[in-house]
Amino acid sequence: MHPIRSILVPVDFSKVSANAFRYALRLADQLDASIDLLYVLPDTDGSLMSISLNDQYVGLGKEKLADFFTKGMTAVSSHLEHVPAVRLFVENGSLRATILRHLEAEQNNLILMGTQGEDNEEADNIFGSNTSNLVGRATCPVLVIPRSFDFRPLHSICYATDLTHIDAFHAGHVLKALRVFKPRLDFVHVKTGKGQKTNFDMDLLREVFHRPGTGVDTRFHVLEDDDVAEEILDYAEDISADLVVMHRPRRGWLSRLFSKSNTREAVLETTLPLLILPQEESDERKNEVSFISEKV
Repeated sequence: MHPIRSILVPVDFSKVSANAFRYALRLADQLDASIDLLYVLPDTDGSLMSISLNDQYVGLGKEKLADFFTKGMTAVSSHLEHVPAVRLFVENGSLRATILRHLEAEQNNLILMGTQGEDNEEADNIFGSNTSNLVGRATCPVLVIPRSFDFRPLHSICYATDLTHIDAFHAGHVLKALRVFKPRLDFVHVKTGKGQKTNFDMDLLREVFHRPGTGVDTRFHVLEDDDVAEEILDYAEDISADLVVMHRPRRGWLSRLFSKSNTREAVLETTLPLLILPQEESDERKNEVSFISEKV
């Protein structure tokens, strides 16, 4: 995870995205980051009439986005130490494709989106399942903010690991990116009771991260439940975590089609901010393996 200097916030003018923008403003203030506000209009069919209508819709979209920005800034201005720089974008296309295109062009370090949750029926919000679908494609971390969740400093992080891949050792990058908060880090592994095999255990994580004198408070927990996502989220609530971190699973498209995704389930069910980390590039993973070897 790279330092967070630019945050992309896709919005649809709903209460959920308004809350996400307020959260983004306060987070960007703490991290000294900028924000890109993005509103996506459906693509046209190419006819002269649709192009003409689209120009009108773009104009209206810009007005609505400017009003959305003003209301969000006004709502949290008294909580900001420094007002983050915010750029406004209105673009055409499908939501996911446009977000990914913007991400590539502007090199944002984080996507922040609101989510309704699985059982919410508000019709004016375009996210929810779209947020969980984006998680599987984004090349940078995605931070999911539940509806009506107010910002609070990230002093306690619940870091989920399946102990199968070395993803958990990237926790050092997360701590570095969020060091302004000086967070406590709780590693959590959930055993499913189905003879699950792991490639390493909590002892190795403890060797790497539990080092007195570093100023980092780390704790290590092994739980057991068949519903991994629910157990992680319940435990995060129990310890009053301010953020839950999960890694996007390494699975092929066929496996994704027929298998349950704990990250997708967590996106739909979370009541806490949820940070989904993407798969790391192979070179970075090689460096991480070297880092682990040096530590242990």
